[in-house]
Amino acid sequence: MSNEKMEKYKALYSKYIEHAVNLHNYHLVFIKHVGYDTGLAVRKNLRNMMTLEREMNKTCKEAYFENKQNLKNMKKEEKLERDRLKAIPKKRGRPPIKGR
Repeated sequence: MSNEKMEKYKALYSKYIEHAVNLHNYHLVFIKHVGYDTGLAVRKNLRNMMTLEREMNKTCKEAYFENKQNLKNMKKEEKLERDRLKAIPKKRGRPPIKGR
């Protein structure tokens, strides 16, 4: 079971939160001291957040499909194990089958 995409998404999300905090701080400074530099800092942070949003959206989809595949594999393994246990005759002390 691989969770690489989910870990990448979590890292991107933490970056996004950092940018949101910075945007808040820059915005407060911009409101108190309207000027070119403060406005530039706000716009720059907004652009960074938008690119992170696009990247997060892409990574989110990849993580979803990865998780979906992991669930399919897990279900297949469980089914194979159930079938293996059902194939053992009861006289030899077949272990109880999970899920009943």
